[in-house]
Amino acid sequence: MALSVHDRLLSTMCANLIHIFN
Repeated sequence: MALSVHDRLLSTMCANLIHIFN
């Protein structure tokens, strides 16, 4: 489960970076 939460955080961070660079 910890891995799932970590993966979710990574996805959120990636989405934020994409939004910032776009």
